[in-house]
Amino acid sequence: MKEVVFSGKRPAMAMFFLGLKDDETVYDLYEHKEAKKRSLDSNSYFWVLVNKIAENQKLSDAEVHDKFLSENISYYYTEDGAFDWKTSPREPNQFGLMKEKVADGYNYWLFAGYKVKLQKDDGTFCKDAKGNEITSNVYWHIKGSHQMNSSEMNRLINSVVYEAKNLGIETATAEQLEEMQRLWEQRYGKEQEDKGV
Repeated sequence: MKEVVFSGKRPAMAMFFLGLKDDETVYDLYEHKEAKKRSLDSNSYFWVLVNKIAENQKLSDAEVHDKFLSENISYYYTEDGAFDWKTSPREPNQFGLMKEKVADGYNYWLFAGYKVKLQKDDGTFCKDAKGNEITSNVYWHIKGSHQMNSSEMNRLINSVVYEAKNLGIETATAEQLEEMQRLWEQRYGKEQEDKGV
């Protein structure tokens, strides 16, 4: 039995070829679909390096991710141009972030560095069972890496690449980084508008 490999995307050509052969020759025909090669976009590459840095430093991916997100802040703004913010009694993690699970991932909130006293509609302050005034942390709404425009993502990638190189971790070439940036711009636009949430 002969093994014949047909290359290309035209099975009719293979069938035509087989039809020309004599009846005594036996062929095994295998269907083989080539896997599509996916280009690595900037966010995927960010996560590759996050994972490598986490392994190198014996940290979790979440810790490394949150560190870089808190160091490369991209804020959400309200329709009138103000920072999008909220209060929460929850304490931030060691990087000043609070995460909230939403349908498509997480919302990220950066601790603004101060607390406010909570007030009732009548202007009096809210109190706990012991009579103490209740305070709440103020958080700014910031973007996750998948929500960043190309310039924000570029700043984030440069930061994580710098850290990786300092740890002796192999990184993409300048040409590969430029290609990722180009793909990110194609997908999300060069300077996309802040969409908010």
